Amino acid sequence: MGLMLAGVEAARGQAGEVRQWGSNKTGDPNGNDFIQVETGWLHTVALRTNGTVICSANDPAGWGCLDAPGPNEHFVYIAAGYYHNLGIRTDGTLRIWGKNVHGEAVLPPEFINDPNVQVIAVAAGEYISCAIKADGSLVVWGPSPPINCGDDSPCVACPHAPNDPASPQPPFPIAPAPPGPYVGVSCSGHFWLAQRADGTLVGKGIDTRCQVTDIPTVPVARFSAGHMHGAALTASTQPPLLWGRNQFGQAQLTANCPANCPSPCQGQMSDPCVGSGATCWRPPPIVLPAIKDVESAYYSTIDKKIDNTLTGWGFNDYGTPCPVPGEVAQFSCNYHHGGAILIAPDSDGAYANCDGDGGLDFNDLACFNAKYAQGDPLANCDSQLTVPLLSASDVICFIQKFTAGLP
Repeated sequence: MGLMLAGVEAARGQAGEVRQWGSNKTGDPNGNDFIQVETGWLHTVALRTNGTVICSANDPAGWGCLDAPGPNEHFVYIAAGYYHNLGIRTDGTLRIWGKNVHGEAVLPPEFINDPNVQVIAVAAGEYISCAIKADGSLVVWGPSPPINCGDDSPCVACPHAPNDPASPQPPFPIAPAPPGPYVGVSCSGHFWLAQRADGTLVGKGIDTRCQVTDIPTVPVARFSAGHMHGAALTASTQPPLLWGRNQFGQAQLTANCPANCPSPCQGQMSDPCVGSGATCWRPPPIVLPAIKDVESAYYSTIDKKIDNTLTGWGFNDYGTPCPVPGEVAQFSCNYHHGGAILIAPDSDGAYANCDGDGGLDFNDLACFNAKYAQGDPLANCDSQLTVPLLSASDVICFIQKFTAGLP
């Protein structure tokens, strides 16, 4: 759902191929120079090492790829919502494109009035957009005017009914964020999460399944806002914290089917990814391994283990909790499909081969120095989104990759 953390999210420095899974994947783009992929409702966007973005849609209207901003260059981060996308350029400015349904795909007044406003983090939900400005303040925009939960009741009551299959699904009212500063943000269709500098979370939105009330109070290292459930990690070796809606087992760590949930796919607990297409769910691993990242998708949860492979569980009609095999550098998942950047076996050496001649030598050091001096986004070796973008840590990062890539 467009998680973006400034200096907290796992580094995106390893480039590789895009691989997708699920029922509405748009086709894997050619090339092995991608550093980020984000999945929307029916579209996928991916960022290359040269700062350009590709977008492909799997619906006839191509809503998720409408009105792509030009020129297509100097992007350092992207986020995908239902039918819209956000992008940050090297100068910290914000770009937005795609289908505008409830105001989520147009810039808010503070960005229109000052087009040079710099941002350090962005996220895109179903019909909302979120951005953290360079001063640490959070801007959330989308539905206008704000609306209630759909039944004329305030969006405050939390029934603690995690397996209730029915709930209103309109865009949630935009509530002003408490004072920051914030360092990271994630948003979905019903609520958003923002992280303070001390690692604690703040959230707002519709609280129909306690996804706001039950936000963890402890500092976290990773976090993600799904449709109506959340996920977070307090440390890389601990199980994830899960809360909110659990109709399909997406917010639990046990293999027991939650009350009133569907059956496993074709009744095959041993191979629960067989036969997606009739309402079914995939249980979490019997023994959850140590993990380093987690994302709460629409009705499923995906985690990244310490060996960089993915596992998933939850709603499985579309194969969403059945990610691609192999080591991944970064991943994203939505309702119908997910995508990941596969790690190239020689990623360190490939990155350090700056001049592209296939071997590492002093010419690569000179090449990197030139790119760094010119402010080229390709010199952003550590993949940290800072203002300015390049710093001494990028030089250290390149030297480490150069050394690791030597025969």
